[in-house]
Order: sequence, then structure tokens, then C-alpha cells
Amino acid sequence: MNTSDGNGDNELLRENAPLKNTFFLVILTITAAIGGFLFGYDTGIIGGANLYIYDDLGYDTPIVLETVVSLTVVGAVFGAVAAGPFSDKKGRKPTIIVADGAFIVGAVLMACAPSVWVLMVGRFIVGLGVGSAAMVIPVYLAESAPRELRGTIVSVNVLFITSGQLIAYCICLALGDHWRWMLGLAAFPAAIQVGGMLFLPESPRFLYKIGKTEEGLNTLLKIRLNWRHRKYEFIEDEVRGIVESLKEEGNYSYKDQYRLLFKNCKRSAMVGIGLQCLQQLCGINTAMYYGPQIMQVAGFDSSGRAAIVASLPIAFANMVGTFISVGYIDKLGRRSTLLYTIPPMVFFLLCLGTSFVFITFMDAGEVVQYLAVFSLLVYILSFSVGMGTCPWIVNSEIFPLNLRSAATSASTTANWVSNFIVSMTFASAISFSAGRVGVWVVLAGFGVLSWFWVYRLLPETKGKSLEEILTMFQTRKEVD
Repeated sequence: MNTSDGNGDNELLRENAPLKNTFFLVILTITAAIGGFLFGYDTGIIGGANLYIYDDLGYDTPIVLETVVSLTVVGAVFGAVAAGPFSDKKGRKPTIIVADGAFIVGAVLMACAPSVWVLMVGRFIVGLGVGSAAMVIPVYLAESAPRELRGTIVSVNVLFITSGQLIAYCICLALGDHWRWMLGLAAFPAAIQVGGMLFLPESPRFLYKIGKTEEGLNTLLKIRLNWRHRKYEFIEDEVRGIVESLKEEGNYSYKDQYRLLFKNCKRSAMVGIGLQCLQQLCGINTAMYYGPQIMQVAGFDSSGRAAIVASLPIAFANMVGTFISVGYIDKLGRRSTLLYTIPPMVFFLLCLGTSFVFITFMDAGEVVQYLAVFSLLVYILSFSVGMGTCPWIVNSEIFPLNLRSAATSASTTANWVSNFIVSMTFASAISFSAGRVGVWVVLAGFGVLSWFWVYRLLPETKGKSLEEILTMFQTRKEVD
């Protein structure tokens, strides 16, 4: 390929290059994000299904409820840990396909479960798929996306997560007490994703990493450019950046990756792992896992169908907030979005706690009940615009290519461990009076910590190449 044209000609080519919205990029994004949909569906469906399962399988204590919910989270921890070395050795694409296999097997087991123990095994296996998908899909999308659209494309995966949660609630409502169908339906989108991924390429940056430079270049051309304009000049700078980055970074074993991550990339590790922990400790999955139960505690109709209807706005607010984030994250930036959305999130968590003071101790009327619901919805909306999407985007951007699998695996594992802590304690917390108030105050405290974490440690990454972001973190450039 001839790249010897004058700088002026190359600049003109780049200005006219159709780098945005190629049809192939749209197909790649949607197909990969089906894994996000499965993530959302499997975390959202259990809240409604749990209202009916105990009638058939015979459990109704908080500890059993927490265990059924949390085993998916435990599986996700193991899935995230295993997906790192697997994706580093075999590739991002095979890891997504293996995750789909776990979704299918787990869904079938849950649908056919003759006892609560088999149900728990199915939940754990689904968790393996959830953790693997949560780790690898943002990496696959970030390594495939052009810098101008990277935040938007990675946040599409989060939009699919929240859409999956909303559809899960709708299916709970439509199927009533047919909980086996609710849990088994996840096998179908997983099978669709397997079929789609077979026709998609591996991440171009991973192909360069393993020495398949020609295939990596062809993949970049295919993803970046309209078929009429597939010329090397359009992606020349990006290719040069990838090659130079790989030369500087070297190639390490997975064990060495972890060692170097905490030795040479301390700032990136603090930002990435910290944001993932704080995302869960701010409490979003209290609402997503236990939405119907929260509505019951708030004093609304405790019947299964009514509790699910009351919970639908929770999933809808989560999806709307994520949709807003998709549209604006590459315009406002990651840092600014977080700094502006965390304060209202904290405020309405405190409002929620105050509402439960009146509901729990003063037998408040409907006005306070609806105030609690309003506070919950605005909290979720604020969360989903910022803390819901930005940690996934930031973690897909801030680590060097040769450490990215280990780093993303570590941060995703931290996310799921934090998720487990929240999901395994929430049902017990709201089962007694003081816990119904205190839990929201604790979550608000983590929100305050999140704001200061972002303010002190996170620079703006929008509009920069992955290689430029790496340089910014390694040179310890001051936060903008």
C-alpha cells in the first residue's frame, strides 16, 4: 500500500473519510451488545420470578432469597476472573461465544429445575456467562470503535443491559406465574448471538497483538470505512499508533500482566477498579434485583402482578438514563458527566431514606409512598446517565493493550464482588425497620465518595485514542 502522498493530500483524504456509522460497525455493535442484553435480562428477571418460585420450590426466607439472587453474582466473579486469561489467549470473539454457551446451559437448567438446588446451579452457570460478557464485550467494542464514537459504542452495550432489564420486567408481567418460561427464554438471544459472532471479525487491536497484522488492517478498514473508501490513508495514524504502542509495551504472561498492572499502571488501576466497586456500592442493583420487594416494603400492593407493575418504572428509568448517556457521553465527556450526575443521585438517595423514616415509623400515607417511588426513580435516572455507563467506558479505555485483559478482568471482578456484597445483604437489611432507612443513607455515603474519587483521579478521556489515553495516565498528567 502506498502511503507516500503529500501531507496535504492525506489530510484531505482523512477529512472526507466516512469514519462514522458504517453499516458493518452498526452490525458489529448490535451483535456484541446482545451479551449486554443477556446480562440485563438475567439480572432483571429474577426479581419478578422470585415472587412465584417459592410456591413451587418452597423457599420464602430472606437468606434463601438472597442466595438465589447472589449465586449469579458469585458465578459472575468466577466468569470475570476466567475470561481475562481466556480472552488474552484465545481472543475476544471466542470468549463471547463461550459466555453464550453458559447463558444457554444455565437458562435450560433453571427452566427445568425440579428443586431449589438445581435452580441455584443454573443461576451460578448463568453468572459465569454474565461475568465473562461483562468483562470482554466492552473491551471488544472499545478496541473496534473509532475514537470519535468509542464512548457511544461502549455505552450501547450498557443500553442493551438496561433494555434487557426492562424487557425482563415486561415478560414477568406477561407470563404471570410461569416462572420457568421467564428464566428459560434467555437461551434464545444467546443462540442468536452465537450465530452472529461467527460472521464477525476478531478485535483489530487483538489481531495486531498476536501478529496477524494483515487481518487486523483489513478488519480496521472494514469497520472504519464505507466499502467505497477502503484506503489505507484513512486509518494510517491509527495503525501507526497501534504498532508503536505494541513495540513499546511488549508482550507478557498473564501473571506478569497482573504484576505490572499494579506496579506500572497504579493510577489506571485505582481509577478503573475504584469506579467499578463504587458503581455497585452506590446500590443500583438493590433496585434491579429487589424492585418488587422494595415496592412491597413501601406499602404498595404485595401481590405478585401488582408488585411487578409498580416496578416497571424502575427498569424504564434505568433505560431512559442510559439512552441519554448514549447520546451525550462523547459530547460531554466521562469526567463531566460523572461530576454532574452524582450529586442528584446522592440527594435522592437521602430523600428515599427520609421517606422510609415516615413509612416505617409513622405509618405515612400515600403521598410519602409516592415520594419514595419518585426519589427512587430520579436516583436511578441520575445513576444510569453517569455511574451506570461511565465506569464501563473508562475501564475499556485506560489500560495498555498488553495488560488490558488482566486489568479489565480485575476491575470487572471487583464490580461483581461489590455487587455480591450489596445483593447478599439487602433483603436482610430491609426486613427490619432500621435497615429500611439506614441502607439508603449508606448508599448515599458511597455516592459522595464516588464524586471525590472522580474529582481527584479521573482525567477526561473523550476524543482521545486509546494510545493517547495510555500516555496521559503514564505521564501522570493533571486532571483537567
